[in-house]
Amino acid sequence: MTGTDGPAIAALTTALDSETDPPTRHFAVESLGFARCAAVRDALLARLRSSIEQERAFIALALAIQGDPIVAPAIREALKSEREVSVRSAYCTALGLLHDRDSVEALETQLDAGPARGWHRGFAAMALAVLPNLESRDVLWKRLKDETDARVRADYSVALGLLNDGRIRDYLVDELKNGVGSFDKCAAAECLGVLRRADAVPELAAMAENVRVEGIVRAICVVALGQIADPSLVPKLSRLASGGDASLGTHALSEALTIL
Repeated sequence: MTGTDGPAIAALTTALDSETDPPTRHFAVESLGFARCAAVRDALLARLRSSIEQERAFIALALAIQGDPIVAPAIREALKSEREVSVRSAYCTALGLLHDRDSVEALETQLDAGPARGWHRGFAAMALAVLPNLESRDVLWKRLKDETDARVRADYSVALGLLNDGRIRDYLVDELKNGVGSFDKCAAAECLGVLRRADAVPELAAMAENVRVEGIVRAICVVALGQIADPSLVPKLSRLASGGDASLGTHALSEALTIL
């Protein structure tokens, strides 16, 4: 759809104003994001300032899909006062997708921002990596060492890997071997797989082959090895696990566990 598709844009805009079903409204917003024209952009910007909490995130992402950097200042300004963690996460993601270099300071501020040091911090880290902003590596590294939320720690790790920080490989391997619990070890293995760290294959293989290691950790190591071995954008193991046939995914997992 383009900005010249008047009837489609009119129908989607009407849905935003009159539709009572939230998912339908969200899909309408997302579709408008693909209509790259000034009129739609301005309409979305107006709604970003006035919409209810549940829709602000979708509107910000739609603006990012449009790809017009002129909207970045408005999203940065909205981020300053936003309190809802999920909406903050969307704003950070949008700024990253817009590759807005002027948003570095705003994103780094989110790494240590409330409320309650929420998981939006991980989205801010990933946005800095997507920009990419190499100068943020030391800030992310410091936050990583002090982070207590395993989910955010994993986001910081992947962000550092994407930014080619030389320290992250050894950090993740140490977490894989000596993490406090199985969750930390699984997260480290997953990060190594996502980053396709071929230089960590010996450590991942050793964990997968060690019968004294907890089964779930060994299973995630196998998945990580599959990701590293598969050069495609969507690893074959992931495609198999997320396929429409649920039994196929179950049988594949059962087979993997028998091998372990």
